[in-house]
Amino acid sequence: MVYVAWLLLTVPLAACAWEAEVVAQACAQGHCPPGEKEEEEEAVGLLQSRSKVVPDTPPKRDIYGCTCGLNSPSPNSNCCSGHFNAEGHNCLSDQLSVTCSSSMGASQCCRDGRHGWCCPEGTACLEQKSGRFNPKACTEIQNQTVGSVHSGWSIAGGGPGAPENLKIHFVAGVTEAATRTQTKDIKNAIMAEFKFGGFTLSNTFTTEWKDVVETSISSTVSQACDVQCPKDYYLWVFRTSIQGIDSLPASYTNLFASCGAVVCSPYGLEHPPACPFGYQDDQEDGFPCCTSLEWMGDEADRKGRTAPPICRKGPR
Repeated sequence: MVYVAWLLLTVPLAACAWEAEVVAQACAQGHCPPGEKEEEEEAVGLLQSRSKVVPDTPPKRDIYGCTCGLNSPSPNSNCCSGHFNAEGHNCLSDQLSVTCSSSMGASQCCRDGRHGWCCPEGTACLEQKSGRFNPKACTEIQNQTVGSVHSGWSIAGGGPGAPENLKIHFVAGVTEAATRTQTKDIKNAIMAEFKFGGFTLSNTFTTEWKDVVETSISSTVSQACDVQCPKDYYLWVFRTSIQGIDSLPASYTNLFASCGAVVCSPYGLEHPPACPFGYQDDQEDGFPCCTSLEWMGDEADRKGRTAPPICRKGPR
């Protein structure tokens, strides 16, 4: 049945091809029948379109995370399709083949027929100049609009009416670990702009807290935290809010990165701690002042703005 169907399909095509060939030869000798010129051009065009071989669409990425780069010609079986040569290369060309992989930071395969080269994610392949092969013929990486990262304090529980000796429970960490790319984006965002209360944090504070956050998001093993505060006190947890990175789960906008970054305060939402974790002081008054302002990193931030006061030492 399948064979008959194939014959029914191929016979008309063969007849069409033969007819077009006859007309084409007649027209080439100057004996094109009246009204056949247009039909002859149409038939030849039809044959040409049918003769084009459409390459198989390769998988999006191979086991190395490789993909065909933008502007790489003819992305067929020689471009990150799971097909490798004897040397194990996945970006294959006539003279020079290479291995492109995401682990090396260059996962896009570029080819010009003779040469293969790799480009980083977010770039495109550039045309090679005649006689001068450039293994880094890639467009520049566009500066990514990094997300914004802010820190602050959130109440985890407690307050007036809470049972005495109550252990307040919260969870530090994430339920969905960040990928390598997401972790890189988060670290870049933190180092680019990390703020508390509208003030840019110092490089020292930023670097230290970046390590805490990275540890927290690298695993789905969340940490159960239990903290007991004095009677009627609120438990405040220092949080990190990561925004603007579209690929992140919503939970990353309110991340508790550590069980230890907490304080117990007699005040609630109307009076949050005024300084970032590690610089807060004066528990009795709800941490309204800082041990120092070394956590501030940008002098320009302070112009025209009131920074939290430094706590007075000794008796009041």
